[in-house]
Amino acid sequence: MHSEILTSDPLQAQRVRNLQILLPRIKAIGDRYGCAPCRAFFRKKSDIQLMDDLIYPLGAPVSRKAWWYGKAAYQQRRGGQTGHVFEFANISNPAEVVLGDTNDLVMDILVIIHAWMGHVHLFHNNRWHAETEAETALQRFAQDEAFVDALLADKRNWGAEKYEYYADAAHALEHHSGDLPTNKYAIPEDELRAQLTKDLEELEHKFILAKTDQDKQQIAEDIRDTARLLSCHPIIPTSDLLGFLMNADNTKHLPDEARRIIEMTRFENRYSTQVVGRTKIMHEGFSHWVDAKMPLEPELDLINIGFSEMIDAGRYDTMHDAWPIYWFSDPYSLGQEIWNYIDEKYSEEIGTEVVKYRKLKVLTQADIDSGNYPVETITIPADPRNGLGEAQVVAWTPRVGDIVETDEWAEKTVVKYDRSYLFEVARTFDDTRFFHTFLTEEFFRRLHKKALDWVNKMFMIINGTLKNHGWDPSLVFEGERTPMSLEEMYQVVSIWQNQIKLREFIGMLGYGGPGLPVSQTSLWQMLQIIQTVASYDYFKDEFKRHMILRTGLQVLPNIKLVDNGRYNNAGVTTIRHEYDPDFGPLKEGYARQTLRFLWRFTGPVRLLTMEILTDSYGRPWGPPRPYQYYTENGKTVKERWL
Repeated sequence: MHSEILTSDPLQAQRVRNLQILLPRIKAIGDRYGCAPCRAFFRKKSDIQLMDDLIYPLGAPVSRKAWWYGKAAYQQRRGGQTGHVFEFANISNPAEVVLGDTNDLVMDILVIIHAWMGHVHLFHNNRWHAETEAETALQRFAQDEAFVDALLADKRNWGAEKYEYYADAAHALEHHSGDLPTNKYAIPEDELRAQLTKDLEELEHKFILAKTDQDKQQIAEDIRDTARLLSCHPIIPTSDLLGFLMNADNTKHLPDEARRIIEMTRFENRYSTQVVGRTKIMHEGFSHWVDAKMPLEPELDLINIGFSEMIDAGRYDTMHDAWPIYWFSDPYSLGQEIWNYIDEKYSEEIGTEVVKYRKLKVLTQADIDSGNYPVETITIPADPRNGLGEAQVVAWTPRVGDIVETDEWAEKTVVKYDRSYLFEVARTFDDTRFFHTFLTEEFFRRLHKKALDWVNKMFMIINGTLKNHGWDPSLVFEGERTPMSLEEMYQVVSIWQNQIKLREFIGMLGYGGPGLPVSQTSLWQMLQIIQTVASYDYFKDEFKRHMILRTGLQVLPNIKLVDNGRYNNAGVTTIRHEYDPDFGPLKEGYARQTLRFLWRFTGPVRLLTMEILTDSYGRPWGPPRPYQYYTENGKTVKERWL
């Protein structure tokens, strides 16, 4: 079995059996498409269990104790956030996919495709996920949990207060864990320092032998630059603050346990936030692309499972297309639009193939009464993580609605595609490159046509409704009055919105009269689409640039560790914020808290950044200027212009 569905609840075993029949069929469809996920275990859990699991990194089944996890759980329960989670998948090999136990059969089929053929395929193949250590990640989380439990139990040397002192600081700095994938060609610090030391010696020798003042001046400048680099540690500033701090050579004053806490936090961030944050739109779009296509393939034989299930599949597929504006912003819908564009533009038909499969049957009472479907046994595997210490054998008693495979075979000829480029994109891209490459004018023409077709359909429906209800003809815009341009569309929608507001105002004054029979939400969606399309038409480059700024982790401030004072006796660690005019200066509170937490690991620390001077009215005055935050005791943060 390539993958299987597990449950610790014997009452769920019968439902699980139905899905076990469908898993090999989903795998066969994935093979035809070119999907190559690793093996997966699917676990059925309650909504409460699912919500609790999601507090931890990507729902890892084991995780260390930390106050922020407890706070998240408390806030979630206090706020009544018990909603329904359909599924989630872990980055592990074999993968761990959890299914909500209140999913119906069709929803389970869709989310298995979504999670396994979508998310797990990308987890297993995308280069940005290559450093998540998928084969051992869950074991590592379990080791970290045991390590933290030991610290908490050691009340004499550690205990909760000391552990949280370091864990809280590491958690506050977790986003400064370096970029993935790691640059494998970067020269190690010790090799670079040795090379620069050798270069400095050669420059000093050349200076002695130089014959002209001009040569001596040039060599002297090179000596100063090289000496300045050698006085810094690290030589090349790093954005991997936690990676630098967990190195014993850089933090000899810290206890080993503190460095282990830093290492755990860094791994958790790179395992979840880093890779998922950089591929979020690709992930959800690809998963939505496969869960929209694969249920229609013949192997699943949904038509024999039931026509109502076919309708449910179509209804569930529109979950992320509830409103057309989602096509421009929702990760699922926008991502799917891009993958559809790639598939239609770059995938090629390369012939046909015949799919052969056994037909499915949904048992009726007559089938059960016939005696052709006797009681069978189902083995529930041992699963300590779900509370089942030993394997259990339970009886499968045929019920009305159960799925069985018949002895009747069917064949269907399907089109065969070469999707090699599509899967190359899935393997090598991240969201930023995904947007750079495929948010072309051709893509937007296609998307705008789809969105404006919906707007025009709504115009037709609203006009028809107003006519049928005998409304003032001046409010009906059809024939020669049909809006053609974006400006005209905007004006018509605004007129209808004003009519709704006017009639609401009249109603507040106590006068009767029917309200305009038009949905305000629909009008708002129409305006959003018209404005979005107009914005792109007027500012194509800016529109695309702002969409790209939403990808990856670009909203996080880029802070680099410049020097820890190791070679210059400065006695202070220096970090630098790389100012980006698209996002502006650091928030003062963020800057101060970053220094206070970093101080716990480094001692005195300063932050170099840029600030914008303002006048007495708070208005910007002049270009950004160098600014410094500094703390020497971890409590008081001093500030000054440089």
